[in-house]
Amino acid sequence: GIGAIGVARARGPFSPKELAMLQTFADQAVIAIQNAQLFNDTREALERQTATAEILKVISESPTDVQPVFEAIVRGAMRLFGGLSAAAVIVRGDRIELAAIAAKPEDEQRVRDAFPMPLDRESNTGRTILDRQVLIVPDTQAADIPETAREISRKAGVHASLGAPMLREGTAIGAIIVFLGETRRFDDKAVALLTTFADQAVIAIENVRLFNETQEALERQTATAEILKVISESPTDVQPVFEAIVASAARLFDCNAAILMLDGEWLRLRAFAGADVEEERMKDLQGLFPAPFDPAHNIASRAITTGAIVEITDSEAADAPAISKEAGRRANFRSLTQVPLIREGVGIGSIALFLARPHFKLDDKQRALAQTFADQAVIAIENVRLFKELQSRTEALTQSVGQLTALGEVGQAISSTLDLDKVLPTIVARAVQLTGLDAGAIYEYDENRQVFNLRGGENIVPELVELYRSQPIRLGEGAIGSAAATRAPVQIPDIMEHYESRARDVLVRAGARAVLAVPLLREGHILGAIAVIRNQSGEFAPEVVKLLETFATQSAIAMQNARLFREIEEKGRELEIASQHKSQFLASMSHELRTPLNAILGFNEMILGEVYGEVPVDMKEPLEDIQTSGKHLLRLINNVLDLAKIEAGRMELALADYSVPDMVEGVRATLRPLAEAKGLEFNVAVPSDIPLAHGDAGRLTQCLMNLAGNSLKFTKQGQVAISVELKDALLVFRVADTGIGIPPEKIDSLFTEFKQTDATIASEYGGTGLGLAIMRQFIEMHGGRIWVESEPGKGSTFIFEIPLRAHAT
Repeated sequence: GIGAIGVARARGPFSPKELAMLQTFADQAVIAIQNAQLFNDTREALERQTATAEILKVISESPTDVQPVFEAIVRGAMRLFGGLSAAAVIVRGDRIELAAIAAKPEDEQRVRDAFPMPLDRESNTGRTILDRQVLIVPDTQAADIPETAREISRKAGVHASLGAPMLREGTAIGAIIVFLGETRRFDDKAVALLTTFADQAVIAIENVRLFNETQEALERQTATAEILKVISESPTDVQPVFEAIVASAARLFDCNAAILMLDGEWLRLRAFAGADVEEERMKDLQGLFPAPFDPAHNIASRAITTGAIVEITDSEAADAPAISKEAGRRANFRSLTQVPLIREGVGIGSIALFLARPHFKLDDKQRALAQTFADQAVIAIENVRLFKELQSRTEALTQSVGQLTALGEVGQAISSTLDLDKVLPTIVARAVQLTGLDAGAIYEYDENRQVFNLRGGENIVPELVELYRSQPIRLGEGAIGSAAATRAPVQIPDIMEHYESRARDVLVRAGARAVLAVPLLREGHILGAIAVIRNQSGEFAPEVVKLLETFATQSAIAMQNARLFREIEEKGRELEIASQHKSQFLASMSHELRTPLNAILGFNEMILGEVYGEVPVDMKEPLEDIQTSGKHLLRLINNVLDLAKIEAGRMELALADYSVPDMVEGVRATLRPLAEAKGLEFNVAVPSDIPLAHGDAGRLTQCLMNLAGNSLKFTKQGQVAISVELKDALLVFRVADTGIGIPPEKIDSLFTEFKQTDATIASEYGGTGLGLAIMRQFIEMHGGRIWVESEPGKGSTFIFEIPLRAHAT
């Protein structure tokens, strides 16, 4: 029952009809009450839906700012709860701060005065947040309410309150509170409504947080992308990258940013950015650098040394380094962060972040971003270093290739000609080209007169050429003479100062300002000098001096080669004359020796023939030895005479037709006794159909006799064979034996005059080494050639071939 309708009268009971009518009136009253209740419920639901819809609309329209949402929430709460005021509060550290309030003007200030308040259980708002659940306070002055909370409520005129915490991932970050001016009990609908408002506030906070994080991430990505773009566009200069990095850091961290680089024992300011730095402050900041590298007192040095981020949250704090206090006052900052630049594990600089406000400290995301900036700075430094190193190596390689090409050309010139008038100008031209200088000259030293004669020049003015040719440079005079005298390079960085030379004025008029001279030396002897000229004053680079020394070495080689060639040429002429004299002497001596020797052999032969009477038996053997030795001596004299004639060019062939079989048979008949005496087989093989040959039969018989005689001499057992064949109008003679053979390394010297294969063989078998040399000459005069095939221990085969019909050559 929810109520009743009563009717009274003075007498008598009510009739059933009257009672039924009264019941109808009661039912109609219930219907009216229900209709009114339903209307109120519908209106309240509509108001709540409207309020939440309005809040959702504000949330959708404020993705970057939560404040409009807080204000819409507290307005809706105050209107729906009909309270004294409604507030949104946020937890910041250990305090509760007021974020938004809706109240009547006369009540607003009293609520505001209660904030900020400590985050503890002494206030109803604190209990709501710490307990992370809805707190219903029907009477703020009830005995179970903490005294501090009752006091806060009295001052604010609050008699009842309802609070719903803002929960994000289980953590209370604030609350929505409704304050009433009278005591009241709150039903479940009220609790659900305020909880909805709290959830909507959290949604708004999360939306803003996510939006801001997305925006920050985009800004960071944009900043890093911009820096990477600058890195790609600045491969040779790191400064634009440094400037892009500090500009991005200043914008994203809302601070002043700088890049410091370690230079030996000093820290130098390389880039700076910051919107809030006045010109005077900027000068103060720049005045701090260069700063000594001191890890004990300087946090930038400490960060570089340790390789870790170093932060000072308040430069005025008692424990802050004195140098940081001074720097903070001069440059107007209180918080300072140093992020090291690390390359291959070694600190090379830092990124400095300066803030005027104290207590600034990078969070994890900011640290990661700052580290990214530091890494990008190092990448830029490495890119520039690698690019310059590559560029330097490319230039060095190009220069080396140019040098090798030029040196190759000079070497080719030296090897292709001994004409110094061609070689030396080539050398000085390449020297000027490779050193990149303006002119050059090369001189040859005349040791007898002790002067330097100009032999070649590149871009030398005619006046200077005329001066040096008319008055050659003396030893010890000028750069050329001094370089030769000291046997070391001499350079004059500025000929306008401290240069005494008669060529000075001519050089100055020609535009020359610096001279480098290098002596040409060979085994300590002065051969000349080379000099290069530059039209700008200053020292010559070491690589230029070294390169010129290389050209000086090549020039010395060319000069030495030319001198040696001249000496050899002269010696050759002298030797040729001496050889002619020797040949003439040998020819004369051989003739003089042969005449008396023939007489001796003739008389000895007559004695043996007992022309002068009977020869005693004991005298015959000595006389036969005399005859044998005399004939041997005569053969030697004949060989020497033949060689002398050949060398003197007076040897001629007696050409005539001859029979090859008869010639070979004559050799066999002559040498057969020697073969039989040694127990050797001695065979010949000559085709009977060989036609008559044309040549000097006597000389060819001498050749064949010599070859067969040598084979018999050097063969102890086995056989010696002579064979002849006709091949394509060539007569091919072979003399083969089974003798001692010839080592391969000795074959080339067989046909050299006075040369035998081995001294031990000569001592055992005898001989002068003239026979084969003379044979070769005779055969070549016939237009033929001779060679040998041999294997040590298995014998030798001497082969010569001549035309069937030889002509005089």
